[in-house]
Amino acid sequence: MKWLSNRREDFELVNLHWHEDGHGPYLIRQDGCPPCDDRVPPEGRYFLMKDGTWLLNITFCNLPREEQSRGIYESIPEVAATIDALGSRPVVDSHLPEGMSHEAMLAGLRAAAREFLDKSQQYPAAPLSRYL
Repeated sequence: MKWLSNRREDFELVNLHWHEDGHGPYLIRQDGCPPCDDRVPPEGRYFLMKDGTWLLNITFCNLPREEQSRGIYESIPEVAATIDALGSRPVVDSHLPEGMSHEAMLAGLRAAAREFLDKSQQYPAAPLSRYL
């Protein structure tokens, strides 16, 4: 099991390829478990929001589109600025969307993935070190 961290070597950068030149926007993702003291939650995929919080992917995908923008970076310099501002310990929000059934959460996840893929024609991820 891998714990989530704020070490850039643990991050992956996803280029959504929505811009005409194929560069951006971007998501920063990491797979792992939130650091904790007394329990071991299941491992998951998290996206880094611009405020430095790692948000569980299923919650991110079920946010309204305008709120998702808090985790979508328009440029590599914006990615770098967010990462440079991170503290040593990750801040993790692993809550699930409130009031949603399991089926509704999965439907939201599928819809967001389909939208990302439809806009980009591809959904590659690479180690952050390739860009920074």
